[in-house]
Amino acid sequence: MTPIHIPKTALTPLVIFEPGEYILKLEGRMIPEDVDAAFLPINQWIEDYLKEDNPLHILFRLYYYNTSSFKRIYNLCKKLNTHFNQGKKLSVRWEYEEGDESSKLDAEELLEGVVYPYQIVAVTG
Repeated sequence: MTPIHIPKTALTPLVIFEPGEYILKLEGRMIPEDVDAAFLPINQWIEDYLKEDNPLHILFRLYYYNTSSFKRIYNLCKKLNTHFNQGKKLSVRWEYEEGDESSKLDAEELLEGVVYPYQIVAVTG
């Protein structure tokens, strides 16, 4: 399993894979100037990782994101359907700050119609 570690910045989240738990975490703000460049290593890592027969759990803790990032996250969530339908073991957990109904609604929209297991969970700050 190849690790991934992209440090958090003011505009991009921490992206880290915890091999023992099979968890890919994206945590922080997602408002990069070049959204394609920000998502490229994440998408490539997921594609490469899913070539192996290991489970993958993706944990989203994105507390602020722009429209362009939302679109890329949406595309990623839909792409994961393809992998799940090919027999890959994966799931998603979307955590939002308790009381942030906008983030909850976004998560529901992002995950609407997906076939893999997911959770949308309120957490306290």
